[in-house]
Amino acid sequence: MNFSTCLRPNYRRAREIKADLDDIQSEIEAAEAKGDFSRVQDLKESLHELQHAFFLTGVTSEYDL
Repeated sequence: MNFSTCLRPNYRRAREIKADLDDIQSEIEAAEAKGDFSRVQDLKESLHELQHAFFLTGVTSEYDL
């Protein structure tokens, strides 16, 4: 069993998540501009979940993409 492949960062998944993070950030800004703060709260919860998923990819920074 090759453990080095298990420990490598998943850059492909990290790029996908980063694109989703950018989309949600844009939606948050639009909702804030409209004053729809309940929507902002929901989006921030989604943003937090995606940030956690990004962490689990093993990529240390968005700048590594």
